[in-house]
Amino acid sequence: MTKEEVTPGVSPPHPIQPPEIIRSIIDIDPLEAARQLTIHEFQLFRKISPREFLDLQWTKPNRKEKSPNLVTFIDHFEFTSSWVMREILKESDLDVRVATLSHIINIADVCLVAHFPPLTPSSI
Repeated sequence: MTKEEVTPGVSPPHPIQPPEIIRSIIDIDPLEAARQLTIHEFQLFRKISPREFLDLQWTKPNRKEKSPNLVTFIDHFEFTSSWVMREILKESDLDVRVATLSHIINIADVCLVAHFPPLTPSSI
């Protein structure tokens, strides 16, 4: 995979449409999966204010009041990590499980190469 150059003022590429029926993560192109995860996570990330990081407020009992957007972002990260595990483990056929794991690794690779943050090794 090669890193695509990003030029300010240039429109992003067109979405890669999945098939009408998506049976598993394998049905979604790795580049498009990485893009969509990134778009979703950016929408969550941009809502976090700097003051939500003060005094480790997201770790305290009233974290949802003091750091609501940061807590939402952390919850999403944990959900994504669990989702990745479920996608792999739901497959009983070993070959399908290996293909699913390989596909998810490809998505993570796209995230790393293209500097998309969501599915990096820490969430796998």
